[in-house]
Amino acid sequence: MIPTTILGAPVWLVGTAVALPVLAAFFYRRRSRVVEVPAVTIWRQVGRPTDVRSIRTLLRSLASLAVQLLILALLLGALANPFATDEQARRVAVIIDCGATMQTNEAGGRTRFTAAIEAASELLRSGAVDAEVHLVFAAHRPLAAQGGKLSVPAALASLRAAKALDVESDLPAALRAAAFLREDTSATVVVISDFSGSPQSTLRSLWAGPARLSLVLVGTDQPDAGVTDVWVEPIARPRTVDLEEGLVAVRVGASVCSRGLSGRVVPVRVVADGKMAGTAELVLGDDDARVRVEVPALLQPGSAFEVQIDSGDALPVDDRAFGMMPQVRGSVCLVTRGNPSLEAALRADPRVALRVDSPERFRDPRGARVIVFDGPIATSLPAPADVRVGGYLLIASNDPLGAARLSPAPAAVGPVTHWSGGHAVLADVTPDLITIRRAFDIEPTDAFALRSLVTAGDKSLIAEAVLREEPAAPTPVPPKLIYWTFELSDTDLETRLTFPVLLWNTIDYLGSGEESEAPDDSPQRTGRAFNIDPGTELPRLLGPDHLPVELTRVGKRLVARDVVRQGLYQVLDPSGDRTVAISLLSDRGTRTLPPLEPHDAPAEPRLSLRAARSLVPDGLSWKTLAAAAVALGLVEWLLFHRRIVRVG
Repeated sequence: MIPTTILGAPVWLVGTAVALPVLAAFFYRRRSRVVEVPAVTIWRQVGRPTDVRSIRTLLRSLASLAVQLLILALLLGALANPFATDEQARRVAVIIDCGATMQTNEAGGRTRFTAAIEAASELLRSGAVDAEVHLVFAAHRPLAAQGGKLSVPAALASLRAAKALDVESDLPAALRAAAFLREDTSATVVVISDFSGSPQSTLRSLWAGPARLSLVLVGTDQPDAGVTDVWVEPIARPRTVDLEEGLVAVRVGASVCSRGLSGRVVPVRVVADGKMAGTAELVLGDDDARVRVEVPALLQPGSAFEVQIDSGDALPVDDRAFGMMPQVRGSVCLVTRGNPSLEAALRADPRVALRVDSPERFRDPRGARVIVFDGPIATSLPAPADVRVGGYLLIASNDPLGAARLSPAPAAVGPVTHWSGGHAVLADVTPDLITIRRAFDIEPTDAFALRSLVTAGDKSLIAEAVLREEPAAPTPVPPKLIYWTFELSDTDLETRLTFPVLLWNTIDYLGSGEESEAPDDSPQRTGRAFNIDPGTELPRLLGPDHLPVELTRVGKRLVARDVVRQGLYQVLDPSGDRTVAISLLSDRGTRTLPPLEPHDAPAEPRLSLRAARSLVPDGLSWKTLAAAAVALGLVEWLLFHRRIVRVG
């Protein structure tokens, strides 16, 4: 570090004040006197006469002036004393990468993070025992150990308790967190990471100031494969699955990015609830190429699953990813004596677990969210008592719940004249384009009223049953009832795009409600805030280790800021518990960036906490500068002033 002051005054000011008299004295020339002498023989023996007006004499004078100014600079440097009497840094910031890549296994049975902790511990032990330590872990955001400055023993204790996290680290943000030390000449900042390798690292371009910055590389570049994406695709024609089983045939997809493993065959497994749900094999591609794999599996709607690959690389944490099976739009039970077009329309959404029963076999919903009655059924059929049923669609069917009655036979109807366009059942539907040739008359019972959704003149074609009066005491929410008062064979619906739209609008409406709300199955990544919309009571969040995760209120939401472990999180809410899958999904892998080139690879240095002001060769001091100034003065006198007689 070049000194900036001498005895409290700027170096340039002191140097100018001393150099100006030297220059003035050197160029001052006294007027010559003429003296007559009898002989000059003795003078010639004293020294060789010099003509002061010659070019040779001028050059000698300038050389002498340069040497004298150099002597002056050395004396000023000695006064400034730029050499630290204590070379140990008084303030230390140690930045340790704790991202997922630091979990890579290295030679000797230790991970990169273990090597970083050992290097940082050795570094602190070798420094000043009373140093002020700032310990920062570079994760998705800077994490300061104990929130501030530490003593050396406290910092060593924090290092022993530290662990690597399942996140992508942000080293630049961690380096910015130590920016308050930039102007401190007694400070040093050390970054230990597998991404801080070469002297050309971009981290150096982010650091400016006299404080010393040291970049320490841990780990070696190794082959790697990792899961970078997970999704679920329904199979277009799923196998028939009993609703008691609750399983749906799907394809679980994953993207795998690899380096240095081209051509390797990797087993892929899908595990749900501790059981194998599907397996496949994947052939890895060229470096940094993403390869897709699809695994046929049987999963329960709304359940969590895990995708595992056996890559055999040094970083196991990115060989796993978690996902959520989407909740079905509504488990549907179709009661019919045979209606291929209706059954095909219901199977058009492969997320639906569909059970088909005949009126004779049907006895109870068995967990179905929506029940569709197609055609007349036995009037003696008991009303299902399963309160989980969201609603019923009755197509030309008498109502087993007794809310409405149909006429014995259908009658001809005219074109559609009125409809309730704001109702969810009729979204994106234009009813007057539908041709309905015959329909039954419908009448409500005493406890219910009918809300006509589509009418032809005064005849209801699509209607909804509603209670005439709200119950006085709290009771379970009654199921919704939608009536199609016509048979499909008496319409042209089966040949129109309107049919599946109208049908699924009705299914979605009947299945909607608090009990049917699907959990949040969108992809979640570690290191990102996880938001929860609280109800009347505050929920809790448990991590994969079943320990509580801190929630902070931001506006109307609760936010889990530090989601740093991948796995399955449990949201414990009085309105209903749910599971959320959170994964790493990173393609960083085991690589060390930027890679060390052969000509850039430095010799293995011994880490030290030398302060930034000790930037001169070891062994120098102010005494060395003073001795050099005296030696130069002696040389200057011998060369330019000894035995010189001026004649002028």
